[in-house]
Amino acid sequence: WWPLPGSPVTGPVRVRFPRPFLVKGKLLLPGGEPAPGRDLFLLGERLTSLGRTSWILTARTSPSGTWKVAAPPGGERAVLLVLSPKGGPAGMALTPPLQGKECLETGALRLPLGTRLAGQVRGPDGKGIPGAQVSLLPPPGGPGPQDLLARRVFTSPEGIFLFQGVGRGRYLLQARAPGRAGVQRALQVGAAPLERKLTLPRGLTLRGKVLLPGGKPAPGARISFEPLAQGWTPMVVLADSKGRFLARGVPPVPSRVRAAWTKMGFNWSAVTYFPGKAGKALVLRLFREP
Repeated sequence: WWPLPGSPVTGPVRVRFPRPFLVKGKLLLPGGEPAPGRDLFLLGERLTSLGRTSWILTARTSPSGTWKVAAPPGGERAVLLVLSPKGGPAGMALTPPLQGKECLETGALRLPLGTRLAGQVRGPDGKGIPGAQVSLLPPPGGPGPQDLLARRVFTSPEGIFLFQGVGRGRYLLQARAPGRAGVQRALQVGAAPLERKLTLPRGLTLRGKVLLPGGKPAPGARISFEPLAQGWTPMVVLADSKGRFLARGVPPVPSRVRAAWTKMGFNWSAVTYFPGKAGKALVLRLFREP
């Protein structure tokens, strides 16, 4: 700690950091055996002078299925999410209240058996699209960020995809492929296996540029396309060093187009409307946000 020039010297400032508390438990497979090597995500909130702040902690189960993580104090509750990148069972549990505890033992959590989700990604002609990316995400507004909790696979040469060990609940199923407009469908997963077919039409190719108020380019600006019709996935592209961008696979529906650029702590943004038909290049002129 150093005093600023001209300021009165009041001595060192003591900062007290609250001690974290330990959250621990054990993870079991559906048959009761330990679940080693599983990735865990503990998501929670705590109340600070700046309002509610979120935190995310990760851990991995030991060979005996046990796990532990040091969580920030003051959280009301935390959500424990268990993911399995290799397709085994996954699950979710809500912990008891966390206030006023130095250690919380969640006990043994037995993962559900999970179900099978399969399908095909194809074009309007009915032929399978190889190498398409298919994502299974929790719905917006659920616990945890979607990107962190997403499971992704790529289709086979026949356009086939497969997810194993999908837990019960609501999901978004998304499919994307180069030059194709991405689509998404809401899913309710239960105990029975599911099969879905997704059709990806050819997307539009759109050029444009992002400019500052004086006409100078905004290099590296982020341009997002947000379809106004349901069933289509948003997409994001970046502008080059001259503020120009090229978007391939834009959904052929009306969309809101947003541009964002940050420099020296100031945020610049612009919003325009895309009618869903190929036409002239888009020009987005940025304004500094207050």
